[in-house]
Amino acid sequence: GPVACQNNNGQFTNNEGRIIAGGVDLDHPPRTVIYLSTPMTNLVIGGWTTILFDAIESDSDSQADIPNNRIIIKYTGTYIVIASCRWSGGINPAASRMSAQILRNGATIDVDDSHASLNTYLRNPNHRIKNLTAGDLITAQARPFTAGNTADIQAGQNVTNLQVHRLS
Repeated sequence: GPVACQNNNGQFTNNEGRIIAGGVDLDHPPRTVIYLSTPMTNLVIGGWTTILFDAIESDSDSQADIPNNRIIIKYTGTYIVIASCRWSGGINPAASRMSAQILRNGATIDVDDSHASLNTYLRNPNHRIKNLTAGDLITAQARPFTAGNTADIQAGQNVTNLQVHRLS
């Protein structure tokens, strides 16, 4: 297995010379990335809707909980948490304000409100560095605004996803 040793600069490295912090190889941090593989259509204006992540891109710490559209943190530590929600083009301009949020155990840790014009794609980029505890539940939700309209979320690995990268 990997061995940590201190180099001449006082940094800790693994047996391949990669800098590590808190036992984590920062060149290749453990990560979980889940994504939406099927578009979500006709989201109704007003309420938050859980994004139905249904596929795994990467899961080095075995944290993906696809049946429940979430990530369950396995190790206590510092993480960067990232969510991306891409709304379909041709959004009705009356419903052009879109939001996405990241939740930890049901409480919001980051929210992004964005605006779009007709026939554009809109992406809500969310990210936060957080200290997380083993057992924390990480989810993402989306919400279009303005009464009387609906909106769609695009699917794809690099389009709509939820990620955690363990930093320490």
